Amino acid sequence: MRNFKWTVVVALVLSLVGVADAYTRQVYSGSIYDINVTIPDNGGSVGTGVEPIIGVVFTVVNKTRNPGYDPHRIIADEGLGYTGIAGLLHQQTFIPEPDGTPTQDNLDFATDIDSHWLVRGSGGVGAWENFNMLPSAEPGDTTGPFAVLAEVSYGTRLAGTFSVIDMYYPGPSWDFAYVAFGGRTVHMDLRIEGDLGGEDISTYESYSFAEPSILGTSGPYTVHPGQQVTLQARALAGMMFAEDYNLMWDLDGVGGFDDGTGVEITLDFNAAYALLGPGTHAIGVYGELVDWPMDPDPPYSVKDVAYTTLTIIPEPATFSLLAMGGLAALRRKRR
Repeated sequence: MRNFKWTVVVALVLSLVGVADAYTRQVYSGSIYDINVTIPDNGGSVGTGVEPIIGVVFTVVNKTRNPGYDPHRIIADEGLGYTGIAGLLHQQTFIPEPDGTPTQDNLDFATDIDSHWLVRGSGGVGAWENFNMLPSAEPGDTTGPFAVLAEVSYGTRLAGTFSVIDMYYPGPSWDFAYVAFGGRTVHMDLRIEGDLGGEDISTYESYSFAEPSILGTSGPYTVHPGQQVTLQARALAGMMFAEDYNLMWDLDGVGGFDDGTGVEITLDFNAAYALLGPGTHAIGVYGELVDWPMDPDPPYSVKDVAYTTLTIIPEPATFSLLAMGGLAALRRKRR
């Protein structure tokens, strides 16, 4: 059972550029522990840039000055009522290991692109993670003979209940989690303890930067007189198919996604020509998935926008009429 619970909502708005120095910021303050997040001097950007991933370190500090509360145990087990660390967590996993690579013990796989507990020599119920929930285009950064055993993906949770063994006791300050994530909210819900007891901690971290693309189209499109064109939205990166989205289309380029809804929209030439006229036009689709089955608390709203083009090619006679109309207008102007 929980003794008590503090809830703090903190929004850290970051950019992938323009962060000059590493900095540490407090994101939680309790009666026993403070939680800090440290963003590296490159703004936290990790990996090759194929996926927009930020890597940060979470630190717990014993503020009581009583060594009996120095943190060395984490309870983050759903069976005990804790979510752990949940979010769109980027992970590099060890394929033969069913729980992935959730701790620092496995240095080959606990790398800059891998979310993991910064724990070595842990005892008790082992740390674990949900992984391989969403494919990632980021290449693995494990080298040597173990590279073939690495799998890179997005997961949803770091969890478990574990204690650091005596020889690795961290003292009053403990860097306890490294989180590499894809731009969504990170929810921390866990208990940290020392020898004399501990504290329940709950905090939400929201970072704003580009998210992995999850939405696309079957475009670009072209339509000729007498034809129809079907605009189709597609889910990318292994996400569930686009029927699960609330899809809205922007066809006239004015910025509002109010020209149609659904996975597919079919236009005949006359409708497309009346709406846009001849030429190549940018069109877009906006998708929102409001119940992604990640089972954290709270549920996530995953959003994305995809753009493509629609080219409308009239009959040659239409071009001639347009040209004649333009020439007549030019003559009238000259008069």
